[in-house]
Amino acid sequence: MEVEPIIPIGILKMAAQFFLLRLTSIATLLVGLYHHFLNIITELRQKLSELPELWSDNEAMVEFIRGEGVAKGVRHMELKMWYVRERNKDGSVNIGWTTGETIPSDKLTKLGTRDEHEAFTYDIMGHALL
Repeated sequence: MEVEPIIPIGILKMAAQFFLLRLTSIATLLVGLYHHFLNIITELRQKLSELPELWSDNEAMVEFIRGEGVAKGVRHMELKMWYVRERNKDGSVNIGWTTGETIPSDKLTKLGTRDEHEAFTYDIMGHALL
């Protein structure tokens, strides 16, 4: 008889907090880069025609950034999470949700079939460009 391992709820909450922190760290970096880019464009007296969009496959993070939800089970919210939320609210950036299959970098953290891996490595190594 096999016994399924039980993951304590505290570990699940810590994992959720870790992923939310990592995703908002990336979003903070991208928003900061956007503002640096915007300063350069402004100094060159050019205008941007579109609002930058960031996409994530983490619905909880997207809901938090949009102000539609609360990160449950998270005790310590980092300031950068609120920074990204404020930038979304003031219209500096648009945060959207998409599936993990549509995010190319997601394949770096997920295991797929051999064929999917070979197609991904062929593409990422630039062989598709030759």
